[in-house]
Amino acid sequence: MKHNDNERIMRQSILTKCSAFLKEYLKQSRGVEPVLCLLHPEEIMAIAVDETLRSHGQTIVKVGKAIGRGIALTYDVRCLKINEPRLYKVVDSGFTPNASGIHMSKALTTIAHNFGYKLSQDEAKMTRVGVLLINMIQKCTGLIQRGVKRSRNKLIPIVEYTDKAWTCLEMINDTINKPVAAVLRNKPDDWLTVTTGGDCRYTAIKVNEIDHLELLEVNKPTALLNVLNKLQAVPWNINKDMVEVCNTLLERDGQLIGYPNMELEPLPDVFWENDEEYKKLKEEKSPKLKEWKRNRLSIYEERVRNNSKRFSLMKTLHLAKTLEDCGNFWNLHTADWRGRIYPTEALLSAQGDDLSSALLMLNGNGSEAPVSDEYRIYLANLMGYDKKSYNDRLASVKDDTINMLKKIGAQPVHYYEHPIITEADSPLKLLAHCIALHKGYYNRLPVFIDGSCNGLQHLSALALDKAGAKNVNLVPGSDCTPPEDVYSMVANRTLERLREEGEEICSFWVEHMSRTLVKRNVMTTPYGATQYGYALQLETDSVSKCGIPRMPQTYYVVLAKHVSSAIGELLHGASGVMLWLQNIAVAASKLNKPVIWETPLGFVGYQRYMKTKAKKVDVITTNGRQQYTLRLRVPKLNKSRQKLAIAPNVIHSLDSTHLQMIARDFKKELAVVHDSFGCRQEYMKELTTLVCSTFDELYSNDILRDMYEQFKSNISEDIPEPPPLGELVLNTKACRYAFI
Repeated sequence: MKHNDNERIMRQSILTKCSAFLKEYLKQSRGVEPVLCLLHPEEIMAIAVDETLRSHGQTIVKVGKAIGRGIALTYDVRCLKINEPRLYKVVDSGFTPNASGIHMSKALTTIAHNFGYKLSQDEAKMTRVGVLLINMIQKCTGLIQRGVKRSRNKLIPIVEYTDKAWTCLEMINDTINKPVAAVLRNKPDDWLTVTTGGDCRYTAIKVNEIDHLELLEVNKPTALLNVLNKLQAVPWNINKDMVEVCNTLLERDGQLIGYPNMELEPLPDVFWENDEEYKKLKEEKSPKLKEWKRNRLSIYEERVRNNSKRFSLMKTLHLAKTLEDCGNFWNLHTADWRGRIYPTEALLSAQGDDLSSALLMLNGNGSEAPVSDEYRIYLANLMGYDKKSYNDRLASVKDDTINMLKKIGAQPVHYYEHPIITEADSPLKLLAHCIALHKGYYNRLPVFIDGSCNGLQHLSALALDKAGAKNVNLVPGSDCTPPEDVYSMVANRTLERLREEGEEICSFWVEHMSRTLVKRNVMTTPYGATQYGYALQLETDSVSKCGIPRMPQTYYVVLAKHVSSAIGELLHGASGVMLWLQNIAVAASKLNKPVIWETPLGFVGYQRYMKTKAKKVDVITTNGRQQYTLRLRVPKLNKSRQKLAIAPNVIHSLDSTHLQMIARDFKKELAVVHDSFGCRQEYMKELTTLVCSTFDELYSNDILRDMYEQFKSNISEDIPEPPPLGELVLNTKACRYAFI
């Protein structure tokens, strides 16, 4: 019997068992949820099982909501077919033969929205139904269990795989990936408007407000639609060599570099003899018990994170194996309401993780182009030399290094633990390039250049802030000197402030300060991170990335204050622009108006965050009553969120504008990850020149003044003036490290 047949039989067995359980539940239960009687139990459980098995690590409320929505919309499709057969044909025409119930639900949501069709069930009721079904699947199959993860110092219930689930992961992945693979094999249609073309399951731009959709239909975002069409027309292939190497390494070692071992760290054993002793320790507030609980929670959270990575790893490899013999596949692309572009199936895309990127190749044979300097620089970056000067990077990847990489590529499994691979920033991508260099198809692997803390680059360019621009490499420098490193600058300035303070907590951080510790704080500053957010990031990163013991919350609050001050001092111009945008949002909120702006290429951004209220959802399960919190929108503006989100949303719309300008002018195949741009290595010089010239073109006009005029028109004449511009004269082409 074939392996796939075994997987299909196992899945059918699970569905049969769960359906029988649901039938019995419907017979015996009083006050049963009426929606469970609308469809056949097998239909209901097919939706619930498929959604649950794909949701390891997701919150139970989120998974329950997805299941409930799938059931309600499947019922609506049934009603639509009976009551509105012509509209049903419109919906049905976009389905692929292997479209899942969830895909059908998405299609109905998108298309029926245009016809004013409404859902038959309310969100809270359907979430309750979904959570109830999760509980049934847990009881019937033993594949999932209720776990927890920390979110803002709260423990949130999540869906977690049991040990039994890992033994039948092939069946789970087969359930998840077959509908995905069926979609990827078909080249998407071009987007014609925001709501037509592409794929009927989606709109080209995912908006949060009907008013925004109407604006986009009037002001058609032609440039953005053209980019989406260009990106989704790029045919990709699976790198079969890497699939084989990764599977061989997993069988041999049980893990890949950058991913956790398949053997998880065990939870600590209890040290008390019986319940009475535990009760006594608890009443005495025993420090030993507190330490045990803290240690256990830390290990448990690490296990949850590692299990999510393990699941992602196995799912990605399974999907690659499914697609490797199909030839070309394509990734449909959509944009969010700020214009940021994403593939709809991120598991195998340039925007994926190290493994996902390593498994991708551009189609065709690839010309035998010589190894360019730009390719050598990219290899140096992969190898972890990105803090060195341009000349040093070139010197580190001379012909002898290329020959060494080819040698590794000839026997990748044997040389997998070579220091060149193990010490690389992206070891799997580097290994893929080693194999490609050895076999001669390296011109089929996309090569990328990245912005240098790109969000801060955009803010500094907006303000023409010369000092800030220097810190993010927007001022010309020498090929002989290393690039400016704003993360190290912030770490050093924070260290100075901590030493000046001299308190016990500050002294602790003086001993543990590092670039890695503050990096995420700096990276997220342009995207609205606050001191509170800094503290949460510092708590997570200090433990997981720096190996620092978990400390009381006060330690992170104190450090966050000093990091925030250091960032403000070093990036004064960027801080000024962010403050002005926040003041604009405050002015709009006082008048109960959204913030609307238009980018230089005509895309209209529309920010209106509404408040939410918590609604308790009680679920009566076979294990008793369980209560979950669901957040529902209310028709009232969330003024705090409006203020905090405006700067990052404007910056996201501008980095999307930069990407659109590049895609408009670059005539070859293009791969993108927001502020990272890739192509075949033979065209890398052309792309680098274009990235720099379009960045200068974008900021050749006073965007702040243009936005000010727009805000005056949309909000009020009394809004504050933008901050005065600095003295920076942009010449990004002369800035070696701006994009490299």
